[in-house]
Amino acid sequence: STRVAALERSVGDDKSAIEKFLRDDYLSPDVKDMRAAVRRLYGASATIFSTPYDAETLVKVKSDWFAQWASWSLGLDPGSLKFTPHGEGSVQAVFAMSYDYTPKDKSAARVAGKARVTLELIKTDKGWRIVSETSQPM
Repeated sequence: STRVAALERSVGDDKSAIEKFLRDDYLSPDVKDMRAAVRRLYGASATIFSTPYDAETLVKVKSDWFAQWASWSLGLDPGSLKFTPHGEGSVQAVFAMSYDYTPKDKSAARVAGKARVTLELIKTDKGWRIVSETSQPM
C-alpha cells in the first residue's frame, strides 16, 4: 500500500544511521561507563526478554552481565540486518549477531555462537533508542 511504501521510505533514510548505532553503540558498548552506554542505547525504560526495566535498573543489569566476562566480542553478520517500519519514527531491526564471551571464572566454559536479535527502536531527538530487546540462539 501507499502507507507502507511511505513508511519504508521514512526508514530508508535512517537505515545507515541505525546500522551505525548498532555497530558503534549496541555491539560495542562502553562497559567502563555503563550509565553513558545505557543512555546512548535505551530510552527512559526498555523491555528486555519481556521484563520491563527503568534506565537505572538497566545500568545494573548490563553492568552485572559484562562484569562476569574477561573478554567479549559481538558482531553484526554481514547482510543479515532487516528493517520493518512500525509507523513514523518506529522500526523493528532484526539481525544475526555472532558473540564470543570468555568468562573471568577459569572453571567456566567460553560462550560463543550466533543469535537472532530483535530490537524495537524509536527515533528520539537524540537519535535511535531501543525500547524492546530479545534474542534467540541460531
